[in-house]
Amino acid sequence: MNSLETLKAAPRARVVEKLGFTGAYIDWLRTDFAQGRWSADPDQPCLLYKIYQGAERVLLDGDIPLQLGKDFEANWGDAPHVRPARPEQKLSWLLYFTHGLTRRVRPVAGKANSLGGKKQHAAPLRSGHVTGPTAHFSPTLGRPVPSGGNLHPVEMYLAVNEDWGLQAGIYHYDSAHHSLDLLRAGNFLSTIAACLPGGKPTSTAVVLLSNYLQKNYQKYAYLSYLLQTLDTGIALEQLHFVASRLGLSPAVQLCFLDRPLHALLGLNPTEELLYAILPLSQDQQAILSPEAGQAEPSKPAQDLFDFDPLVARPVQPFLPGHPAPLLQGLYAASLLDTLPETLPSSGSSEASESGATLAEVMLPDALSLPRDHDIAQTLLRRHTSSQSIDTRALAIEQLAAILQSPGKLERPLWQLFDCQLYCVASRVSCLAPDVYVYSRERHTLKPLTTPLLLPLLIRLSVGSNIQPYVPPVLLFVCGNYQKSYMAYGERGLRLLGIEIGRMVQHISLCAVHCGLGTHVHVSTALDSIRTRLLRNSTEANLPLATVMIGHMRNAEENLFEMLWY
Repeated sequence: MNSLETLKAAPRARVVEKLGFTGAYIDWLRTDFAQGRWSADPDQPCLLYKIYQGAERVLLDGDIPLQLGKDFEANWGDAPHVRPARPEQKLSWLLYFTHGLTRRVRPVAGKANSLGGKKQHAAPLRSGHVTGPTAHFSPTLGRPVPSGGNLHPVEMYLAVNEDWGLQAGIYHYDSAHHSLDLLRAGNFLSTIAACLPGGKPTSTAVVLLSNYLQKNYQKYAYLSYLLQTLDTGIALEQLHFVASRLGLSPAVQLCFLDRPLHALLGLNPTEELLYAILPLSQDQQAILSPEAGQAEPSKPAQDLFDFDPLVARPVQPFLPGHPAPLLQGLYAASLLDTLPETLPSSGSSEASESGATLAEVMLPDALSLPRDHDIAQTLLRRHTSSQSIDTRALAIEQLAAILQSPGKLERPLWQLFDCQLYCVASRVSCLAPDVYVYSRERHTLKPLTTPLLLPLLIRLSVGSNIQPYVPPVLLFVCGNYQKSYMAYGERGLRLLGIEIGRMVQHISLCAVHCGLGTHVHVSTALDSIRTRLLRNSTEANLPLATVMIGHMRNAEENLFEMLWY
């Protein structure tokens, strides 16, 4: 299965022919991945951090606050409540609490002493080891957001004018040193805005999220594409969460002109691709930097491709690889040379339903959670570990709180792609063990009366390290890949994965505030789960991500966590 032509001979040839590379990739997820004809390779060398040589390094403010402010509910409403800070400090905190090095990761399940002691196998991280290859796949530092295998293919770039206390220019965030590498000097905000819908600059800073393809393709091969989209959505939601808390008015953009932006950042589209853009703006009255002067003249939009080559070059410890032909085709076909027209809004399938039925369970109001829970602590206490969740039952109020917050979100793509939340409640007070569909409109759970629930959960995962029958709650996040393709072509599958990743991270942050832990994984046989467990008759609506939720084991309540797959 090395090309689109080969895959057209598969059993779902008509789907592959109709949906192009997207259909071919979904066919791989449904066959080879679901049937176990694939495995991750942990011995592949990994690029832990992307670091530029020859670039001017700007050290960010290292005074990271452990408290950013309280009033959690106001944060979800995008109401800023944070202590006064200089603009450059806000950027420092934004990047640190999204992609900085905040925790240590256990390389081997169940071996808490693998990071120290006489029997330590993994070499400690030193300055000479910030890039691969390494003798063993055992990264020891983690970030505020989860990532498949802790590989973090997402890279972050920043474009700012002088209002932020920095030289106007294009920067790359170096998480290993918590610094910015200056790639281009000058104000390029108008150039970036010309590549976005609207075409006019409305922000004073822009965060650009890319995926360094080889970072996780080395290990996960075909699965890396799905993980890249989920990772991007998770990092994007974290950025949005923190930026809103800092009063930076974030606005997500997922469709833009790819080629001029890749040229601006000096990216080779066969090695690294832009996936998302987050324009930022700040309350001008909050700017405390008197040195901020007038920005340099913006680059004219008509000269989008007229960029000098970058002097700085990233450190690359091994020869760059190239993804398999199927993924190469999917990446290339996802690039946009023209912006899509505005699409009509489309409500989810539940919007046309009538009122609640007698069988539906009306969820109670969310728990009255303590309002002194600090936002920084929420970010630092997030855990991603299947081994750290125990079997204790949840209160139905806790489940209601986790479901209610995402239910309040208004996201057009979530509705357009017919995304749905399924809840497998094994041990929840006042709730019979069953599979439920969550209604955002009515804040209810509709039981599906799935027989033989426990045997299905035992055979649920295609990964030996995942035990989905242990936690009291499983959430399946589903989306319709055919609707995403019809709306956005080959780029639609990427947007669907990003949207699901954003919801996964939103749920994880809600769980933290409820004192619970989560674990995200994609190790499921899609069609078997859809038909036998979720009883979903729509073939194109697939469970692309699973979230395990439960109480944390006492020994795991620290900054250690396991890799997620």
